[in-house]
Amino acid sequence: MCCARSNFPRMQSTPANLKEPTDSCLSHIANPCLSMKPKIGLCLAALLLFGCVSEPITVGWVSSQTQTTYDQFQKLSWTTGPYIRFDDTKGYVGHLYLCIATNDSGWSEFLLGIENTSKDQELFASAASMTGEVLSSQQLESHYDGVLFREKVRVVLSKDLLISCKSSGLTVRLYGQQRDLDVTVPAVYIQGFLRKA
Repeated sequence: MCCARSNFPRMQSTPANLKEPTDSCLSHIANPCLSMKPKIGLCLAALLLFGCVSEPITVGWVSSQTQTTYDQFQKLSWTTGPYIRFDDTKGYVGHLYLCIATNDSGWSEFLLGIENTSKDQELFASAASMTGEVLSSQQLESHYDGVLFREKVRVVLSKDLLISCKSSGLTVRLYGQQRDLDVTVPAVYIQGFLRKA
């Protein structure tokens, strides 16, 4: 599984041991009696080229990745948490994030953003939390890119709901016309986001 985008620093490979004899530019790869240092360096280089290393989601990581921007036209401050991947194992794959929009007069609105892909188009008409709260949702985008359907949805959340789910996480169901999508915001994500919100 490779990350869609990552804010983590890249790992650096260990340089080959310069004291080892080299007959050609590929001799250090072909020699089965290499010391461990060059082998580890080759493994790390292969991992960087063909895979993605990611750290587990922690409260500190979410807090440090949560950023605030200001929209001059809407006169809103947007505090947006990092995108995290989800896979519901039923055909939906994508990213979710929390954000809050605030203005200078003190108004604010917490939102759960969901961006998913699937082989079948779906229009999400409503949403609810596993706690039983009916939630307002808005489908921002739905289009077919030639291979998959891509949808973007925002769900309005109350701050009280987020606070009540700080230790258990928040599961939200989006109700579609053909099938539903359940996504879970982990407890550590909510805790890290609320540090900045």
